[in-house]
Amino acid sequence: MSSEAVKLQQATLAFQQEQFELELERQKQQLFWYNIGFFGLSGILGFITLLFWLPKQIESQAKHEVDQQLRDILRGRSEVVRRLLEENDRESALLKEKRICITGAAGNTEIRDMLLEYGIPAEHLEVAAYPGVGVQHFDVLLVNNKKGDILTNSPPKEEKRQKKARKRKLSMKRRGPHCMP
Repeated sequence: MSSEAVKLQQATLAFQQEQFELELERQKQQLFWYNIGFFGLSGILGFITLLFWLPKQIESQAKHEVDQQLRDILRGRSEVVRRLLEENDRESALLKEKRICITGAAGNTEIRDMLLEYGIPAEHLEVAAYPGVGVQHFDVLLVNNKKGDILTNSPPKEEKRQKKARKRKLSMKRRGPHCMP
């Protein structure tokens, strides 16, 4: 073979090698952009999925867990639930059937009005002037004692003082003007 043929063959080989390297570089760039597009789109779709789908899944799982725990509680504590319902029925009966007497210091009509608003029938409420006066026929006795005084079956201390003062005046009138205490 001649040296010119070898040179020509080397030049052709170098040219083919250059073309191969250029094609390889072009393929690498296409593959890079393909991967960027694929993973970018996948990442965006994944982010959107996490943003909307995941909270709904967590919420449904939480609801399921709460329902399961409620079922367990209600199965294990059905007696407690029955007792609570019975107590509520007793409270309703108290409100609708029992007679209530309100007694004590001033402001009893305010308490009566509040109980009327709460749903207790007016015919089941009565306000007594002093504790113990006519309260035998009532089921519930409410004692209004805002001031914290000890309440008795007798009128308040002021009325007792007034009665004593009246008695003193009467006794002074009987004795005459010359007796001064």
